[in-house]
Amino acid sequence: MNKNIAIICNYDIRPNRIGGMDRFFKLFNTKMIEDGYLIKWFFYKGELFDYYDEFDIEIPKNNEHITNYFLNYVKVNNYRVDVLVAHFIDTIGPFYKKCKQLNVVKTIAVDHMPRPLDGYVLNKKIKKRVKGFLYTKYTDKIIGVSKYIIAMTKNDYGIRASKKVQVIYNGIDIERFDYKTNFDRKDVIKFIVPTNLRPEKGIQDLLKALMLLDNSTKEKIQIDIYGTGESEEELKRVTIDNELSKIITFKGSTTQLPKLFCKYDFTLQPTYMEVFSLTILESLASNVPVITTPVGGNLEAITEGENGFIFNPKDQLKLAEIITDLVTSTIEIKEKNTRKLVKENFTINQMVSNHINAIKCI
Repeated sequence: MNKNIAIICNYDIRPNRIGGMDRFFKLFNTKMIEDGYLIKWFFYKGELFDYYDEFDIEIPKNNEHITNYFLNYVKVNNYRVDVLVAHFIDTIGPFYKKCKQLNVVKTIAVDHMPRPLDGYVLNKKIKKRVKGFLYTKYTDKIIGVSKYIIAMTKNDYGIRASKKVQVIYNGIDIERFDYKTNFDRKDVIKFIVPTNLRPEKGIQDLLKALMLLDNSTKEKIQIDIYGTGESEEELKRVTIDNELSKIITFKGSTTQLPKLFCKYDFTLQPTYMEVFSLTILESLASNVPVITTPVGGNLEAITEGENGFIFNPKDQLKLAEIITDLVTSTIEIKEKNTRKLVKENFTINQMVSNHINAIKCI
Protein backbone atom coordinates (compact mmCIF):
# COMPACT_ATOMS: atom_id res chain seq x y z
CA MET A 1 0.00 0.00 0.00
CA ASN A 2 1.31 3.46 -0.93
CA LYS A 3 1.86 5.73 2.04
CA ASN A 4 -0.16 8.92 2.40
CA ILE A 5 2.02 11.93 3.22
CA ALA A 6 0.36 15.17 4.33
CA ILE A 7 2.41 18.37 4.20
CA ILE A 8 0.91 21.29 6.12
CA CYS A 9 2.56 24.67 5.56
CA ASN A 10 1.81 27.97 7.23
CA TYR A 11 2.98 29.52 3.96
CA ASP A 12 1.25 31.35 1.15
CA ILE A 13 1.95 30.54 -2.48
CA ARG A 14 2.11 33.49 -4.86
CA PRO A 15 2.87 33.71 -8.60
CA ASN A 16 4.87 36.91 -8.06
CA ARG A 17 7.24 35.19 -5.63
CA ILE A 18 8.94 31.89 -6.35
CA GLY A 19 11.54 31.63 -3.63
CA GLY A 20 13.80 29.03 -2.10
CA MET A 21 11.00 27.25 -0.24
CA ASP A 22 8.82 27.06 -3.37
CA ARG A 23 11.71 25.42 -5.21
CA PHE A 24 12.22 23.00 -2.34
CA PHE A 25 8.51 22.12 -2.27
CA LYS A 26 8.46 21.47 -6.02
CA LEU A 27 11.51 19.20 -6.11
CA PHE A 28 10.39 17.40 -2.94
CA ASN A 29 6.92 16.80 -4.44
CA THR A 30 8.41 15.44 -7.68
CA LYS A 31 10.80 13.07 -5.90
CA MET A 32 8.16 11.79 -3.48
CA ILE A 33 5.75 10.99 -6.33
CA GLU A 34 8.55 9.21 -8.18
CA ASP A 35 9.11 7.09 -5.04
CA GLY A 36 5.46 6.07 -5.03
CA TYR A 37 4.15 8.22 -2.18
CA LEU A 38 0.70 9.82 -2.24
CA ILE A 39 1.33 13.40 -1.18
CA LYS A 40 -1.22 16.09 -0.33
CA TRP A 41 -0.33 19.69 0.48
CA PHE A 42 -2.14 22.10 2.80
CA PHE A 43 -1.16 25.77 2.37
CA TYR A 44 -2.75 28.42 4.55
CA LYS A 45 -3.21 30.93 1.75
CA GLY A 46 -2.56 31.63 -1.90
CA GLU A 47 -3.69 31.07 -5.46
CA LEU A 48 -2.88 28.12 -7.65
CA PHE A 49 -0.70 28.82 -10.67
CA ASP A 50 1.27 26.80 -13.18
CA TYR A 51 4.37 26.34 -10.99
CA TYR A 52 2.23 24.19 -8.68
CA ASP A 53 0.33 22.30 -11.41
CA GLU A 54 1.63 18.88 -10.35
CA PHE A 55 0.64 19.35 -6.69
CA ASP A 56 -2.45 18.03 -4.91
CA ILE A 57 -3.26 21.16 -2.88
CA GLU A 58 -5.84 22.17 -0.30
CA ILE A 59 -6.22 25.85 0.73
CA PRO A 60 -8.62 26.97 3.48
CA LYS A 61 -11.46 29.31 2.66
CA ASN A 62 -12.74 32.17 4.81
CA ASN A 63 -9.37 32.63 6.56
CA GLU A 64 -9.70 29.42 8.56
CA HIS A 65 -6.52 28.61 10.46
CA ILE A 66 -4.47 26.04 8.56
CA THR A 67 -4.22 23.59 11.49
CA ASN A 68 -7.99 23.66 12.11
CA TYR A 69 -8.61 23.21 8.41
CA PHE A 70 -6.31 20.18 8.29
CA LEU A 71 -7.93 18.53 11.32
CA ASN A 72 -11.42 19.09 9.89
CA TYR A 73 -10.34 17.76 6.50
CA VAL A 74 -9.02 14.56 8.08
CA LYS A 75 -12.29 14.06 10.01
CA VAL A 76 -14.72 14.85 7.19
CA ASN A 77 -12.88 12.92 4.51
CA ASN A 78 -11.73 10.04 6.70
CA TYR A 79 -8.28 10.86 5.32
CA ARG A 80 -5.63 8.36 6.37
CA VAL A 81 -2.27 9.99 7.10
CA ASP A 82 0.82 7.84 7.50
CA VAL A 83 3.20 10.76 7.96
CA LEU A 84 2.39 14.40 8.63
CA VAL A 85 5.11 16.99 7.96
CA ALA A 86 4.48 20.51 9.33
CA HIS A 87 6.37 23.59 8.11
CA PHE A 88 6.30 27.02 9.84
CA ILE A 89 4.09 25.73 12.68
CA ASP A 90 5.06 25.34 16.35
CA THR A 91 6.98 22.10 16.68
CA ILE A 92 5.45 21.15 20.03
CA GLY A 93 1.83 21.70 20.99
CA PRO A 94 -1.76 20.45 21.19
CA PHE A 95 -2.12 20.31 17.39
CA TYR A 96 0.04 17.16 17.25
CA LYS A 97 -1.96 15.50 20.04
CA LYS A 98 -5.14 16.11 18.05
CA CYS A 99 -3.44 14.62 14.98
CA LYS A 100 -2.59 11.45 16.93
CA GLN A 101 -6.18 11.25 18.17
CA LEU A 102 -7.24 11.23 14.50
CA ASN A 103 -4.86 8.30 13.88
CA VAL A 104 -2.13 10.23 12.11
CA VAL A 105 0.61 7.63 12.45
CA LYS A 106 3.79 9.75 12.53
CA THR A 107 4.37 13.49 12.95
CA ILE A 108 7.37 15.51 11.81
CA ALA A 109 7.72 19.23 12.57
CA VAL A 110 10.22 21.33 10.62
CA ASP A 111 11.58 24.26 12.61
CA HIS A 112 12.41 27.25 10.40
CA MET A 113 11.68 29.86 13.05
CA PRO A 114 14.22 32.43 14.33
CA ARG A 115 14.14 33.39 18.01
CA PRO A 116 14.22 36.96 19.35
CA LEU A 117 17.72 38.32 19.94
CA ASP A 118 17.02 38.88 23.66
CA GLY A 119 14.87 35.77 24.08
CA TYR A 120 11.17 35.45 24.78
CA VAL A 121 9.43 37.37 27.54
CA LEU A 122 8.97 35.40 30.78
CA ASN A 123 5.28 34.65 30.21
CA LYS A 124 5.99 33.10 26.80
CA LYS A 125 8.94 31.12 28.18
CA ILE A 126 6.70 29.56 30.81
CA LYS A 127 4.00 28.70 28.25
CA LYS A 128 6.53 26.97 26.03
CA ARG A 129 7.94 24.92 28.90
CA VAL A 130 4.42 23.83 29.85
CA LYS A 131 3.79 22.80 26.23
CA GLY A 132 7.04 20.86 26.29
CA PHE A 133 5.92 18.96 29.39
CA LEU A 134 2.44 18.22 28.05
CA TYR A 135 2.93 17.65 24.33
CA THR A 136 6.51 16.62 23.46
CA LYS A 137 5.53 12.96 23.12
CA TYR A 138 3.13 13.72 20.26
CA THR A 139 5.83 15.06 17.90
CA ASP A 140 7.85 12.11 16.64
CA LYS A 141 10.65 14.07 15.01
CA ILE A 142 11.77 17.69 14.75
CA ILE A 143 13.81 18.74 11.74
CA GLY A 144 15.97 21.76 12.48
CA VAL A 145 17.44 23.69 9.57
CA SER A 146 20.61 24.37 11.59
CA LYS A 147 22.35 23.13 14.74
CA TYR A 148 21.10 26.31 16.39
CA ILE A 149 17.66 24.68 16.54
CA ILE A 150 18.89 21.97 18.92
CA ALA A 151 19.83 24.53 21.57
CA MET A 152 16.71 26.60 20.95
CA THR A 153 14.42 23.56 21.25
CA LYS A 154 16.06 22.61 24.55
CA ASN A 155 15.68 26.17 25.77
CA ASP A 156 12.03 26.42 24.63
CA TYR A 157 10.58 22.99 25.37
CA GLY A 158 13.15 21.05 27.38
CA ILE A 159 15.73 18.33 26.87
CA ARG A 160 13.20 15.63 25.81
CA ALA A 161 12.16 17.74 22.84
CA SER A 162 15.74 18.64 21.89
CA LYS A 163 16.63 14.92 21.64
CA LYS A 164 14.10 14.62 18.82
CA VAL A 165 15.88 17.19 16.62
CA GLN A 166 17.55 16.04 13.41
CA VAL A 167 19.52 18.74 11.58
CA ILE A 168 18.86 19.06 7.86
CA TYR A 169 20.35 22.20 6.38
CA ASN A 170 18.56 24.43 3.93
CA GLY A 171 19.84 24.22 0.38
CA ILE A 172 19.68 26.21 -2.83
CA ASP A 173 19.66 25.49 -6.54
CA ILE A 174 23.27 26.52 -7.04
CA GLU A 175 23.09 26.35 -10.84
CA ARG A 176 20.72 29.32 -10.90
CA PHE A 177 23.45 31.64 -9.62
CA ASP A 178 26.00 33.44 -11.78
CA TYR A 179 29.32 33.64 -10.00
CA LYS A 180 32.38 35.88 -9.94
CA THR A 181 35.61 34.80 -11.56
CA ASN A 182 37.40 38.17 -11.51
CA PHE A 183 38.56 39.27 -8.06
CA ASP A 184 40.79 42.19 -9.06
CA ARG A 185 40.85 45.10 -6.60
CA LYS A 186 38.56 47.98 -7.59
CA ASP A 187 38.65 51.65 -6.67
CA VAL A 188 35.12 51.44 -5.25
CA ILE A 189 33.94 48.48 -3.15
CA LYS A 190 30.36 47.50 -3.91
CA PHE A 191 28.09 46.01 -1.24
CA ILE A 192 24.71 44.37 -1.82
CA VAL A 193 22.07 44.26 0.92
CA PRO A 194 19.23 41.87 -0.05
CA THR A 195 16.70 42.00 2.78
CA ASN A 196 13.23 42.70 4.07
CA LEU A 197 13.18 46.24 5.41
CA ARG A 198 12.06 45.39 8.93
CA PRO A 199 13.70 46.46 12.23
CA GLU A 200 14.97 42.95 13.01
CA LYS A 201 17.06 42.96 9.82
CA GLY A 202 19.28 45.68 11.32
CA ILE A 203 19.51 48.07 8.37
CA GLN A 204 19.20 50.97 10.82
CA ASP A 205 22.52 49.81 12.32
CA LEU A 206 24.13 49.80 8.89
CA LEU A 207 23.10 53.43 8.39
CA LYS A 208 24.47 54.40 11.80
CA ALA A 209 27.73 52.60 11.01
CA LEU A 210 28.05 54.53 7.77
CA MET A 211 27.63 57.80 9.68
CA LEU A 212 30.79 56.90 11.61
CA LEU A 213 32.95 56.65 8.47
CA ASP A 214 35.24 59.44 7.37
CA ASN A 215 34.65 61.06 3.99
CA SER A 216 37.62 59.37 2.32
CA THR A 217 36.14 55.95 3.16
CA LYS A 218 32.65 56.95 2.03
CA GLU A 219 34.05 57.95 -1.35
CA LYS A 220 35.26 54.39 -1.90
CA ILE A 221 32.08 52.43 -1.20
CA GLN A 222 28.71 51.87 -2.88
CA ILE A 223 25.78 50.13 -1.18
CA ASP A 224 22.67 48.88 -2.99
CA ILE A 225 19.72 47.78 -0.84
CA TYR A 226 17.22 45.39 -2.45
CA GLY A 227 13.91 44.87 -0.72
CA THR A 228 10.83 46.52 0.72
CA GLY A 229 9.11 46.53 4.08
CA GLU A 230 7.62 48.47 6.95
CA SER A 231 10.83 50.42 7.70
CA GLU A 232 11.45 51.54 4.13
CA GLU A 233 10.30 55.15 4.41
CA GLU A 234 12.07 55.70 7.73
CA LEU A 235 15.32 54.26 6.38
CA LYS A 236 15.11 56.46 3.30
CA ARG A 237 14.49 59.52 5.47
CA VAL A 238 17.51 58.74 7.67
CA THR A 239 19.61 58.22 4.53
CA ILE A 240 18.68 61.64 3.17
CA ASP A 241 18.93 63.46 6.52
CA ASN A 242 22.47 62.15 7.07
CA GLU A 243 23.70 62.79 3.53
CA LEU A 244 24.20 59.12 2.72
CA SER A 245 22.35 59.21 -0.61
CA LYS A 246 25.61 59.35 -2.56
CA ILE A 247 26.63 55.91 -1.32
CA ILE A 248 23.25 54.20 -0.68
CA THR A 249 20.65 53.34 -3.32
CA PHE A 250 17.33 51.72 -2.48
CA LYS A 251 16.62 49.41 -5.41
CA GLY A 252 13.25 47.97 -4.33
CA SER A 253 12.22 44.34 -4.83
CA THR A 254 13.74 42.19 -7.54
CA THR A 255 13.57 38.62 -8.81
CA GLN A 256 17.03 38.93 -10.36
CA LEU A 257 19.26 38.30 -7.35
CA PRO A 258 20.78 35.13 -8.87
CA LYS A 259 22.20 37.36 -11.61
CA LEU A 260 23.00 40.35 -9.38
CA PHE A 261 25.08 38.98 -6.48
CA CYS A 262 28.15 38.42 -8.66
CA LYS A 263 28.27 42.11 -9.59
CA TYR A 264 29.19 42.98 -5.99
CA ASP A 265 32.21 42.52 -3.76
CA PHE A 266 30.42 41.74 -0.48
CA THR A 267 26.96 41.02 0.88
CA LEU A 268 25.98 42.92 4.03
CA GLN A 269 23.53 41.29 6.46
CA PRO A 270 23.33 43.12 9.83
CA THR A 271 20.47 40.92 11.04
CA TYR A 272 19.19 40.27 14.56
CA MET A 273 17.21 37.11 13.77
CA GLU A 274 17.95 34.14 11.49
CA VAL A 275 17.78 30.37 11.63
CA PHE A 276 19.83 29.46 8.58
CA SER A 277 19.95 32.20 6.00
CA LEU A 278 19.33 31.37 2.34
CA THR A 279 20.74 34.82 1.53
CA ILE A 280 24.12 33.72 2.87
CA LEU A 281 24.08 30.58 0.74
CA GLU A 282 23.02 32.52 -2.36
CA SER A 283 25.80 35.03 -1.88
CA LEU A 284 28.46 32.38 -1.31
CA ALA A 285 27.20 30.49 -4.37
CA SER A 286 27.98 33.65 -6.34
CA ASN A 287 31.54 33.81 -4.91
CA VAL A 288 30.57 36.86 -2.88
CA PRO A 289 31.66 36.79 0.79
CA VAL A 290 29.26 37.86 3.53
CA ILE A 291 29.52 40.37 6.37
CA THR A 292 26.97 39.32 8.97
CA THR A 293 26.13 38.67 12.61
CA PRO A 294 26.57 35.39 14.55
CA VAL A 295 22.83 34.86 15.07
CA GLY A 296 21.05 31.57 14.37
CA GLY A 297 23.09 29.24 12.22
CA ASN A 298 25.13 31.93 10.44
CA LEU A 299 28.40 30.64 11.91
CA GLU A 300 27.62 27.22 10.47
CA ALA A 301 28.27 28.70 7.02
CA ILE A 302 30.49 31.76 7.61
CA THR A 303 34.06 31.51 8.91
CA GLU A 304 35.75 34.74 9.95
CA GLY A 305 38.29 35.82 7.35
CA GLU A 306 37.70 32.77 5.16
CA ASN A 307 34.40 33.57 3.44
CA GLY A 308 33.15 36.53 5.43
CA PHE A 309 33.41 38.73 8.49
CA ILE A 310 31.38 38.68 11.70
CA PHE A 311 30.20 41.46 14.02
CA ASN A 312 27.72 41.33 16.88
CA PRO A 313 24.14 42.57 16.33
CA LYS A 314 23.80 46.34 16.90
CA ASP A 315 27.61 46.79 17.05
CA GLN A 316 27.71 49.73 14.66
CA LEU A 317 31.30 50.61 15.58
CA LYS A 318 32.59 47.15 14.63
CA LEU A 319 30.67 47.20 11.34
CA ALA A 320 32.16 50.62 10.53
CA GLU A 321 35.60 49.21 11.38
CA ILE A 322 35.15 46.23 9.03
CA ILE A 323 34.09 48.50 6.14
CA THR A 324 37.03 50.84 6.78
CA ASP A 325 39.50 47.96 6.97
CA LEU A 326 38.20 46.57 3.66
CA VAL A 327 38.67 49.94 1.98
CA THR A 328 42.22 50.25 3.32
CA SER A 329 43.01 46.57 2.56
CA THR A 330 43.79 45.97 6.23
CA ILE A 331 41.69 42.80 6.05
CA GLU A 332 40.83 40.54 3.14
CA ILE A 333 39.08 37.29 2.36
CA LYS A 334 41.30 34.21 2.11
CA GLU A 335 38.95 31.96 0.12
CA LYS A 336 37.87 33.36 -3.25
CA ASN A 337 35.93 30.26 -4.28
CA THR A 338 33.17 30.54 -1.68
CA ARG A 339 30.89 28.63 -4.05
CA LYS A 340 32.67 25.37 -3.25
CA LEU A 341 31.27 25.23 0.30
CA VAL A 342 27.69 25.56 -0.95
CA LYS A 343 28.20 23.02 -3.73
CA GLU A 344 29.53 20.45 -1.29
CA ASN A 345 27.14 20.97 1.62
CA PHE A 346 24.10 23.13 0.91
CA THR A 347 22.40 22.23 -2.37
CA ILE A 348 18.68 21.84 -2.80
CA ASN A 349 19.19 18.25 -3.99
CA GLN A 350 20.92 17.38 -0.72
CA MET A 351 18.16 19.11 1.24
CA VAL A 352 15.38 17.22 -0.57
CA SER A 353 17.18 13.87 -0.30
CA ASN A 354 17.70 14.33 3.44
CA HIS A 355 14.06 15.29 4.02
CA ILE A 356 12.84 12.24 2.11
CA ASN A 357 15.18 9.96 4.05
CA ALA A 358 13.85 11.43 7.30
CA ILE A 359 10.35 10.37 6.28
CA LYS A 360 11.47 6.90 5.20
CA CYS A 361 13.34 6.33 8.46
CA ILE A 362 10.67 7.49 10.88
